Amino acid sequence: MFTQRIVAAVAVVVLTTSASATSQTNRIELATREELALNQAATEFLQGDSLGVLQALSPVVQGLSDDKVKAANEFLRQRQVPSGVAELLAESRLALAQQGLAQAAPQAGPREAALVLKTLRSQITFVQEQAAQIAKNQGERVPLNFKSFEAALWHNHVLQNRLLSARRVAEYARQMADAVPKAQRERLDGEDRVAVDANYPALIAALEIAASDAEEQEIDLRVERLSLARDVLEEEELTKQRITAAFTANLDGRVVAQFLDQADKTGRVIRRQKLRESGLRDRVSQLAAESRDRAGPLAEKSKLLFEGLHWWMRGRYGMGPDADGLAKSTAVTRVPDAQFWLYMPTATPKPTNPAVFRSTEPVPFYDRRHLHWWALEDRRVRRQSGMNTQTTSKFAGEFYMQTSRFW
Repeated sequence: MFTQRIVAAVAVVVLTTSASATSQTNRIELATREELALNQAATEFLQGDSLGVLQALSPVVQGLSDDKVKAANEFLRQRQVPSGVAELLAESRLALAQQGLAQAAPQAGPREAALVLKTLRSQITFVQEQAAQIAKNQGERVPLNFKSFEAALWHNHVLQNRLLSARRVAEYARQMADAVPKAQRERLDGEDRVAVDANYPALIAALEIAASDAEEQEIDLRVERLSLARDVLEEEELTKQRITAAFTANLDGRVVAQFLDQADKTGRVIRRQKLRESGLRDRVSQLAAESRDRAGPLAEKSKLLFEGLHWWMRGRYGMGPDADGLAKSTAVTRVPDAQFWLYMPTATPKPTNPAVFRSTEPVPFYDRRHLHWWALEDRRVRRQSGMNTQTTSKFAGEFYMQTSRFW
């Protein structure tokens, strides 16, 4: 019996040692040059330098097999970088493109182009699936109350912005795919070749149709809410509902009229049946006029109230695309609209108590923005990682950013 136990123990030791040796054998080792490049890329990422990330990574990416990419992703994760190699390359190139600095980036080789394109396509697919789900449910009627209309219009607004971002990402992907020479393209295989050869013009066209459908859904919702507001304003008692109705009636009437006027000027083919009704313009005009008459001075007062709330929300919870959310895009020097670009919460935030220590992320992320900005200028901020993401990547700038808190 004792001898049998000794033999069994020896067998366990031999098996364990053998398994450990096999694990070491199967482990993909990165070359010293690759580790140095990854380490430099991690440093540049944590400092917010997109160009530095590309200058470090691009020269070594061409030699990374799929197994080495996985090893590189683990290497980056251990250095507090939330994105993998492909995501890091994609977000860095998009950030430079948004700033008008795409020409400064190193030329992407065929392997890097394939990795970036696969990442961009996954982000676009995510948005397309959202749009398809909303289109599937668009026949469902929204309950006739302001809270339900507000939720429906907000989800629609978020979707339209995501589709706009996806459209820009798809256009960038098309340009990158076109830049891969035919001779290099033919040397790619598997998923890399599929990513480079994808029909990006068709993808862009599909995103444009989805965006058009989302816009028409918004107009349909506004027409219905305008009708509800007109009925609520018939009551003379000053209530929260009446204040909301006075504001939304004025807003919806104006937005719907502008949409119809623009459709006439451009010859737009409206796909939504309810918006093709011949008497729609006159009905909207009548609803808006009756609402204004019933609201009286409350229309202007409610407008000032809700516009003030809007700007307060931007200041309290808005995050810029630069300096970890503290600053707006540098594109403001070329594009006036960039002054208004912010990432906003997809759901109404519930602020946390700054006096109570929490291990979770505070809400809002910057409780006193000016203090954090001073700390950043004085180099008293240590950036450990990027924002928490729903997927494995984030896209900075005007293109796309998919996180757990902001779109």
